[in-house]
Amino acid sequence: AVDLLTVNATSTKAKIGGLLGGKTADAATAQCLRSCQTLYGGILQRQPGSAAAVKDGKFSEAISPLEKSAAAAKECEDGFSKSHVPSPVTVENGNAFQLAKLAVALLQ
Repeated sequence: AVDLLTVNATSTKAKIGGLLGGKTADAATAQCLRSCQTLYGGILQRQPGSAAAVKDGKFSEAISPLEKSAAAAKECEDGFSKSHVPSPVTVENGNAFQLAKLAVALLQ
């Protein structure tokens, strides 16, 4: 689940970069995408530490960064809702959230 979260976050960040590089529908959507790009960057920064903690059997050390990753995916999606614009990364955010929460549940 931790490795799948890394794959998901990597592909989502790349998708967001592609969307930002193309013709974005409006300024609100572009702002949300930039926020999400930062949030997914944070997920990717945390992942090596989480994976190492799991590999070393230090499960309690992996839980907090995974919870933060779940919160980041939710925050990304919430940004679109608050801006009243459709999210082009709803599926990816849902998957990231679920993978992070699954990893936490398995580690507890």
